[in-house]
Amino acid sequence: MNKRTLNQRLLLILIVATSFVSGLKAQDVDSLFKVARDAAFERKDYTTAIQVSKTALDIKPDYTELIIIFLARVYTWSKQYDSARLYFNEALRQQPGSEDAFTGFADMEYWAGSHEAALNVVDNGLKVHPASEGLLLRKARILEARKAYAEAIPVLDSLLRINRKMPKPAD
Repeated sequence: MNKRTLNQRLLLILIVATSFVSGLKAQDVDSLFKVARDAAFERKDYTTAIQVSKTALDIKPDYTELIIIFLARVYTWSKQYDSARLYFNEALRQQPGSEDAFTGFADMEYWAGSHEAALNVVDNGLKVHPASEGLLLRKARILEARKAYAEAIPVLDSLLRINRKMPKPAD
């Protein structure tokens, strides 16, 4: 066997081995995510959900849609708003157009009582997703909480144009 053939075979073995290890990592992350979800949703054990999610992030740090946003939401549910903000900001840094990150971030700010920050997050999300029903609903809710009823009316009108099946608000 000549040196070139040997190098080609070694390269092929390396590629196959790397793919196998990557597949195992993804499988491990998915398994860990399931454990974290079960801890959060089935047992309301947010501490375990956070620990397991962080372990999954150690394996795959760029798993934005799945792990980072979930971790930010778990921090939100456990009222650890500063930690939630860090992870939502990281999610938006990695995926600037993530509608899920914008909605979760807006919910967190709203529940933390930071209506101005929540409105800012929603407005930034609407720049990317102007027809998002979720973001528009959140904006209307925030404006209602701020007693900015006149500002909420056009938002609700936009929602009705997007989704004609929504019940029209009573006058």
